[in-house]
Amino acid sequence: MYDGYKPGSFGTAGDGMGICPIVKPETPEERRRAVRAVASLSDDAVECAEVLAMLGLDPAEGK
Repeated sequence: MYDGYKPGSFGTAGDGMGICPIVKPETPEERRRAVRAVASLSDDAVECAEVLAMLGLDPAEGK
């Protein structure tokens, strides 16, 4: 989902935001893929659960 990014509205030097807009997964397929991506990049189950919670995702959505 596109959440209203406007060029120059973020990613400036020193703001810590980088250069990519934050996009929240909206469809069930996007949410499933997001959960699976977090799981594949996590070092362990605790880290995975913490990141999923921060993103507002449920592990069951990855099935």
